[in-house]
Amino acid sequence: MYSQVQAAAMGSQDTQPILQQKRPLWTRIRLSLQLWAIRGIGPVVFWILRTFKRESFALAPTYIKCYTVGAKLENEIWIPSTHKADTKLPLFIDIHGGGFVLGSPRQDAGFCHYLAEKHGICVVSVNYPKAPRVPYPYQTEELVKVVQCVLDDSSLPVDTTNVAIGGFSAGGNLSLSVSLRDELQGKFKGLLAWYPVTDFSGRFKSKSQRGGNGNSTMPVDMADMFDYAYVKDGQNLCDPYLSPVYGDRKRLPPKIFLLGAEFDALCNEAEQTALRYAAAEEDQSRKGDPYDWTIGNIKWRKIPGVQHGFNFIKKKDPESENRRLEITQTALTSAGSVGE
Repeated sequence: MYSQVQAAAMGSQDTQPILQQKRPLWTRIRLSLQLWAIRGIGPVVFWILRTFKRESFALAPTYIKCYTVGAKLENEIWIPSTHKADTKLPLFIDIHGGGFVLGSPRQDAGFCHYLAEKHGICVVSVNYPKAPRVPYPYQTEELVKVVQCVLDDSSLPVDTTNVAIGGFSAGGNLSLSVSLRDELQGKFKGLLAWYPVTDFSGRFKSKSQRGGNGNSTMPVDMADMFDYAYVKDGQNLCDPYLSPVYGDRKRLPPKIFLLGAEFDALCNEAEQTALRYAAAEEDQSRKGDPYDWTIGNIKWRKIPGVQHGFNFIKKKDPESENRRLEITQTALTSAGSVGE
């Protein structure tokens, strides 16, 4: 039996509340200024990318749809170009990242297009309101309503018995959070989370690591800023809907695939999440190596030599960029089978 799984299982009941403490005044002022600055710059950057059709922003979904619940935001629908009428497709529900503060479904266009065209999957990339205007748990509650609308949408050419959910970074966190909710029990066959945030309590955090170029994966101040925007003072940081590392494996989809980036400060918490979930599997035999293993229906893959957001961030050096593209393609190929 895998010793790390046993160790994770021993700590699985260690969920004494850890409350978010109020930050000093000057820290709050600094983070607030940073937050509103990036909130102002972010939409401009996304507008430029969309206007000048940079990379995945040049791709367009089959159509855009708003559901009449909550904030009524735009969601992107991707249907394979080869789809034939009266045939039902597998469905993947994508939740974009952005620190719970930034982003839109369009930033995941490359991934959604890939799943649709290469794997014949209908993808619905859903949107959600952002912090700090609305902090946790509003995003999870809003997404539950939107996902229910997607599953009830008879206009989509999908097989609602073959549904997977997932996302990147904050979106990975939210896909886990949504899957744990009572309203969506038994709705998903699989879950795919790319370098997800899984632990706000700090118990499974690791220090930010540096890649071969000496660059940190994510500035500490930026992570602090996102946390400040999303989590209110007094919040229990061990709440499993906020920190899915504490989630009940039995309430999650049958198949779970977590991907981490080796030089990412979030990598350790994602791996510990995989180990804790794996500890609840009936089949405890381990297949693979420390970077790529499967225990029961839990699969973990640590992508070597890359940082947070590696599949989105281009490298200046041609050789490094080619390597990044190769790694991204390998990750996409393995990710495409999450619901199978």
